[in-house]
Amino acid sequence: MIQEDVVVSGLKETNTMSKAVSAGDAILEQVVQVAIAAGREAARQADDPRHAGRALAYYDVLDVIWQQMQVLGYRFEQSALNAFDPDGLLAAMSCNQRPHDGQKANEHGA
Repeated sequence: MIQEDVVVSGLKETNTMSKAVSAGDAILEQVVQVAIAAGREAARQADDPRHAGRALAYYDVLDVIWQQMQVLGYRFEQSALNAFDPDGLLAAMSCNQRPHDGQKANEHGA
């Protein structure tokens, strides 16, 4: 918890930043939830290059968040968010991509 001394009209007052930190945590959790859902949806449609690009963009963002979480030892309140693995988006993309021209379906594990 961050504390800050504030002098107002000659009186010293200690403000805690816990409300701001809690709000920031809640905002980050909501953003991550939306990014995970959108990334999964894009990965499911990865046979379309536009959706594949979107899935990769979500992967990049979520991967940076997860790397920083590991470095800082940060944990989300919602355990499901902590269990999410951004690499799963890449795996979902490869499972959902159709073979390109000239490739056989069995080359993609289908």
